[in-house]
Amino acid sequence: MREPKPVFVDTDGVPWWNFLFAYEWEGKTYGFDICARSEDEAKARLKRLPLARFDGQACGGPIPVNPFTSVYVRALVWWRNFTASR
Repeated sequence: MREPKPVFVDTDGVPWWNFLFAYEWEGKTYGFDICARSEDEAKARLKRLPLARFDGQACGGPIPVNPFTSVYVRALVWWRNFTASR
């Protein structure tokens, strides 16, 4: 088995990991991950999930790699975030 690699390392040199969680709903098992610096932090973040708010729905499509489209997508996301915060 390969050695796990951090998702990213922050500017302080601290590695962040994806910790995997699962739950059952209507007879099926679903999974998700929480990005955290340690397993204890991930479990603490999991306890905060009941306080989460609904922010919208992702489209599920891939983000285009075309440089023009990529700039357009970033600008669109920035605009939506900017107008939603008002």
